[in-house]
Amino acid sequence: MHSPLSRIPIIRIALPFALGILAWQLVPNLIIAGIISAIGVALAVFMPIAAKNSPAISYKILPWHSLYICLISFSLGAFSTYLHSPAAVDLDTVNGKVLLGTVESVEITKSGMAMFVTTDGIGNIRLSARGYNADLKIGSRIAFRAELREITNLGNPFEFDYKQYLYNQGIKYSQHTDAKKIVAVGETSSFKHRLQHIRQVIEQLILSTRLGAEAKHFVIAIILGNNDYISTDMRDAFSNAGVAHILAVSGLHIGIIVLLIWWFLFPLDYFMLRRLRLVITIVLIALYAVFTGMSASVLRASIMVTFSFIGIIFSHRNSSGNALLLAALLILFFSPYSLFDIGFQLSFTTVAALLIAVPKIRDKFQIKNKILDYVASSLIVSFVAMVSTSAITAYYFHSIPLLSFITNLIVLPVLPVFMVSAIIYIVILCAIGEFDIVSRIIDYEFDVINAIVNFISNMGLSHIDFVYVSPLSTMLLLTLAAVFCLWVYYRKRVMVYSMAVLSAATILSLTHHLIFAPREGLMMLNSYNSTPIFYFNHGNGYLWCPDDDEMEAATFRRRNKGMLSYYGISDLQLIRQDTTSFEGGKVIYPFASICGKNIVVLTSSHWNRLHVSSSYDMDYVVVTKRYYSATRNFKHLFGNAQVVLSGGIYSKRHDALVEQLRADSIGYYSVKESGPLTVVLR
Repeated sequence: MHSPLSRIPIIRIALPFALGILAWQLVPNLIIAGIISAIGVALAVFMPIAAKNSPAISYKILPWHSLYICLISFSLGAFSTYLHSPAAVDLDTVNGKVLLGTVESVEITKSGMAMFVTTDGIGNIRLSARGYNADLKIGSRIAFRAELREITNLGNPFEFDYKQYLYNQGIKYSQHTDAKKIVAVGETSSFKHRLQHIRQVIEQLILSTRLGAEAKHFVIAIILGNNDYISTDMRDAFSNAGVAHILAVSGLHIGIIVLLIWWFLFPLDYFMLRRLRLVITIVLIALYAVFTGMSASVLRASIMVTFSFIGIIFSHRNSSGNALLLAALLILFFSPYSLFDIGFQLSFTTVAALLIAVPKIRDKFQIKNKILDYVASSLIVSFVAMVSTSAITAYYFHSIPLLSFITNLIVLPVLPVFMVSAIIYIVILCAIGEFDIVSRIIDYEFDVINAIVNFISNMGLSHIDFVYVSPLSTMLLLTLAAVFCLWVYYRKRVMVYSMAVLSAATILSLTHHLIFAPREGLMMLNSYNSTPIFYFNHGNGYLWCPDDDEMEAATFRRRNKGMLSYYGISDLQLIRQDTTSFEGGKVIYPFASICGKNIVVLTSSHWNRLHVSSSYDMDYVVVTKRYYSATRNFKHLFGNAQVVLSGGIYSKRHDALVEQLRADSIGYYSVKESGPLTVVLR
C-alpha cells in the first residue's frame, strides 16, 4: 500500500520551511541559518556531479537527494522570518516627531478607538485613542505626533502573550493618545482598502437595521468576516458547544460561498463556457478573501479551491494534500509568523486530519442508505475534527468541547440556509433598503441556531473547562497523533514502540503540574486600571480589588483562565464587603491578614482612617491609583514594611511617587515596572 506521503512531494519543502520558522523563533541566528543554507547549496551542486561520474555512487545517494531540498527550505524559512520581523526603532529619535501612516483596521472600544496603522518609515504600530473621530476609517492617511512605547505584557502567571501576538502581526510599538490629536490628511486609493472600506459601510448599514442585536452581529461575523461585535456570552456559548469556528469566516464558509457562486454561474455551462465559470469563481473567491480581511483559514481555503479549479481548467488532477501544503507554504512565505496564529494551526490541523483519517474510517463503514450514510459521514468528520484539535484548543482556551460532533451535525445543515438568507438580505439592504419579511426570516433562523447552541452549551457534559495543557504536552499529543496516522498506513513495529514511548511521556507531562503545582499562594497581580490581590487555597480562589468597584468574577476568570487552570481553582470569590473572613485570611478595610501576611491598602478614603500618631505592624503597604497623599509618613506608620506600587497607577503619578519614595529613602516594589509580586507560593 502506498503511503499518502508519496503522493504529496511538496511536503519536502513545506515541512522544513515551517521548521525553519520555528527554529528562528527559538534561536534567531543568521550565522547558523547561513551555514545550513551553504551546506544545502553545496549538496545540491556536488551530489548531481558525483552521481554523474559514478553509477554506483548515484545508486547510494539516491535516497539522500531530498536532503539538500530540506536544508535549503529550512534556511529559507529562517531567512523569511528574519526579513518579516518588525525592526527595532530608536524611540528617543522618533518620539516628538510627526508621523504619517495609513489606517489598516479600526475597532470602536468602550473608551474610544483602537487602530492598526502602517506608518511611513517605521512599520506597523497599534494606535489607541480616547474619544471618537469620525474621519478615521480604514484607508485613511493620518498624521500624529509620536509618543511610541514598546509593547509589554502585564507579566501575570500564564497570561495571554499579547506582546508576542502583536509581534507576530509585525507590530512592536504602540501609542495611546487623544482622538482629536490624530488628523486625517487624505485617503489611500489601493484596491484592498477600497474593498475593506465597502465592508465597513455595509457593517454600518446592518447595524442600523431592525434586526435583533445578536442577529446583526452574527451576520457581520459570518458574511463580512468581522466578529468584534460578538458578545462574550455568545462567544462562550458557541465555544462550549464546539462550534466557535462558525463565528469566524473560515474554510466552511468559503466552501458554502464557492457552492453558491458555482450554482449562480451554472448558465455558462449551456454556452460551453465551463472554464470561464471556473475562472470567475476563482476571481470572486479571491476578492471575497480580501474583502473579509484575509485570515489564515480563509487564505488556506481560497488557495486550495484555486489550485483545485486550476487543475480542472488544465485537465490535471491535484492531490488535496499537495494543495493543502502548497497553501500553507504560500501563506508562510509571505507571512512566516502566521505559523503561530491560532486560526492557522486549527485550520491546517483540522484539514490534514480529515484528509488522512476520514478516508480510512469511511472504508470501514459502508452504509447503503443515503440518509444514514450522510449522518454517519457528518459524525465522522465532526468527530475527527474535534479530536484532532483538542490539544490545541485545550492549550489556548483551557477548554475541551465534548459534544461538538453532535452540535455540528445539527447546526451545519442550517448554516448554508442562513448564509444564503443573509447574503440576499445584504444585497436587498444595499439596493433598496431594509425589507421587513427578510429581516424576520433572518431573526428566526438565527434564533434557531442560537437556541440549539445554547441548549447544548448548557448541558452538563458539553465541555470540560479550566483544563491546563503545557506547550510540551501539546507538542507530545500532536506528535503522537501524527505517528498514529503514519502507523495506520505503514503498520511498522517501530511506530508502535514510538507511540508507547510518546504515550508515557504525554501522561507524565499532563500529570506533572497536578502533582507539583502549588496549592496555596498570595499574589499582587498587574493590571492597567486596578490592584488585584489574589489568594488561593486548595482549589478556592479569593480576589480583592480595593480600587475597582466594578470588577466582576467572570471578567477575572476569562482574563486569567490559564492561571486558574494551572492552580486547579474551581471556585472564585470576589471580596467586596468591608469585613470578610475566609479560609486562610480576613479583610477589614483597609487592612487584611492573608496567608500570614499583614497588608494595608492605601486609597484616598482609607488613608483618612489611619492615625499619624499610631504605628501599624504591616508586611506590605499597597499604594493604589486612588492614593493622592505624600509618602513621608510611611516609615513612621509602617516601619520596614514593603511598599508596593500598584500597576493601575497612572504613569505620571507613578513617577512622582517613585521620586518621593527615593527622596525619603523608602524601598519600594513597582508592579508596573517589575510585574506581579508573588508574596507566598507553596
